[in-house]
Parts: sequence; structure tokens; C-alpha cells
Amino acid sequence: MSVETLAYEPSRRDEVFDLLARGRGHETDAREFDWWFDGNPVGPRTIALAEVDEALAGVLAASFYRALVRGRDTLVALPLWAVTDEAFRGRGIFQALNGEVERAARDAGATLELGFTNRLAGPIYIAKLGWQDVHRLRIWARPLLPSRTPSGDCVHMHNFVADQENAYLDLAPKLSNHFVRDAAYLNWRYADAPRAYTILTSTDGYAVVGRKRYKGVDTAYIADLVSPTFGGTRRLLRVCVRAARGARVLLALMPSVHARAYALSGFVPTPQTIRLIGHALEGELPIGNGAWHFTLGDTDYF
Repeated sequence: MSVETLAYEPSRRDEVFDLLARGRGHETDAREFDWWFDGNPVGPRTIALAEVDEALAGVLAASFYRALVRGRDTLVALPLWAVTDEAFRGRGIFQALNGEVERAARDAGATLELGFTNRLAGPIYIAKLGWQDVHRLRIWARPLLPSRTPSGDCVHMHNFVADQENAYLDLAPKLSNHFVRDAAYLNWRYADAPRAYTILTSTDGYAVVGRKRYKGVDTAYIADLVSPTFGGTRRLLRVCVRAARGARVLLALMPSVHARAYALSGFVPTPQTIRLIGHALEGELPIGNGAWHFTLGDTDYF
């Protein structure tokens, strides 16, 4: 039986949604699907399908991000939503899909692929596809006191404008390799997202707080936080704590600058990490502790 790869077409939407639901263990949110792959302002919609004897055997998609890597503005692809039908596992479906997504990434001009991977996909990427381990991103947590007055449902307060983009531009030279935060990206990622976020602004920056049930606990998390100053970072963290009222814990990743502000705000390391892997399509892949600046909102988990 030969494996054929082909591009996703909207006419196969129901078929693809059914496979995603069976592989991921939950129904696919149509709004989230359209947001990820049609709303992204950076790169083209990339969804590869695999067929065996005309039967849908697997799906692998990718999302694109502008990034500053060693001072160069470039394009990065993140494979996501990988599912292989159980009936076709062990036949090289994932490898074939990965090859198609890599080809699409090269055609789009991407120089790197990165992935926030799990225990199932990670070994395949590393052992069979030539990807590298970049770093384990440790999740930090700030316990929150129980509150009888939850903050209520998160709402989209406003769109991002030039002030927030300018705050990022002031901070960017201090950051290690990272995703670019222009207004178009921020509005897609947070203001227009089907997920609920609270967008907080200050005179010299912004923060984004999300909510989810994580490992059985009502959890808030800092999806993004940008301030060019230490004092501004501390002020935004205090606002994030207030916005997280009603949750039991507030999560974050340590930034590559102003990390001490998080420690002084009560964040402590947890045993939980996110495995970051990558593959250079051009040049070398930066690896190791401190090579990248990521927030929880940069991952597809949050």
C-alpha cells in the first residue's frame, strides 16, 4: 500500500474533523480551526493530508511566525495538529506528512521549524526525522489565594495598536531569539482568538492572561507580557495577579530579560517542562538554555 500526500481542501472538512476528533480525543472547534489556519497574517494555510488507497490516513498542519533569529527577521514554521489514523500506524504516515509540511515551509521561505512537542511525537522527530532538542522550557507558578469573588469571564477589551507594538520594539533588542510581536500578529493571536483572553495595557507595555483547567486545577496563565523596563514588568505582573482572581495558580515561562521581576512577584519553578525541538532549513539552529525567549502564548498548548 502506497502513501499519497496531498493538500487539504475545504470539501474534506468533515472528514478531516472526524479524524482529528478520533486522534485527539475531543471534538474539533471549527472556529479554532479557521482561526489557526485561515486567520494567521504571517504565512499560508498549510494542512497536509495522507491517503492510503483513497482512505484518509493522517493529517499534519503548520502555523507560521515571523521571528528574529540572531538579529535576522525570518520565518519559522511550527508543525501542529498531527494525527494518524490508528488503522494505518506503523506505515510511515507521519514521516510522509512531515516531508510535505517541510516542503511547504521551504516554499514559504521559512528558515527554521520549531515544535513544542509531546512524548509521542518527540521521539519520532528526534530519532527518525533529524530534529534536535533545543531546550526544556520550565513552567513557573505563582500560587493564588482562594477568592470568593472570581474575576468573571475573560473578554476581549480592545485591539492591539501602535503603543503595544512600540513597547515590543523597545524591548526586542534585549531579547534572545523570539517571535516578532507586531500589531497584526497580536490581534490575530489574542484579540481575534476563539479562546478567551484578558488584554491588559499600561503606559509602557501590555500583558495577556488566559484561563484553562490544567492538570485538574483552575489555572490562569500569562500568555504574553511585554515591558521594556523592570519596573513596568513588575507593575504588569501585579495587574496579572488581580486579573487571575478566581484561579488557584498563575503560570508563566521565565523571560530572557527581567526574569527577576517574576521571582520577586512570587513565581517559583515547577517540575513541569515543555520540550522544545527544532530543525534548521537554512543555517544553524540556536540551541541551549537562553537561546530563545518564549511565552506560554507562543505555544499551541495555551
